[in-house]
Amino acid sequence: RKKGYYLTLISAETSEEVLAVANAWNVHGLIALGYPEEAYKKLKKKLNKKMILIDFYPENGEDCLNIGVDDYDAGWKIPL
Repeated sequence: RKKGYYLTLISAETSEEVLAVANAWNVHGLIALGYPEEAYKKLKKKLNKKMILIDFYPENGEDCLNIGVDDYDAGWKIPL
């Protein structure tokens, strides 16, 4: 808040809903969790804002900033 930024969580069914809220609030960027590739492409094209994606693995090697999750490796690191 000291720098004038705020976090808003949006739970939406479609990229159009996300786009409407993002435009209404004039966001600087988005952090998306569990977002389908086609919805990401549509939103990226219409919104033209920076996006960080969490656990996103596009089939065609889409150029994006992704924070990946390695469930398999993490499962071996959990102590029993």
